[in-house]
Amino acid sequence: MSRMLVVLFSGILLIGAVAGAYYSYIGIDKVISTSGEDWGQFGDYFGDVAEALLSFISILLLVYTIHLKTRVRVHFPIRC
Repeated sequence: MSRMLVVLFSGILLIGAVAGAYYSYIGIDKVISTSGEDWGQFGDYFGDVAEALLSFISILLLVYTIHLKTRVRVHFPIRC
């Protein structure tokens, strides 16, 4: 369970780091754009980053599930 929390915390930290990097690139003194084109580009950027992070977390969870299944199978072998 603690590994699951580490993965979850790492994912949240990574999402925060990406958002922080984007904010530091844009800066504090910039005005929020009213252009639909700018918001579309931001949405594309955020969607692509979120998609990659969520896919990575899904793969980690899949590997963790396989690990749990093999551990259960070792402790409780199937008898025919």
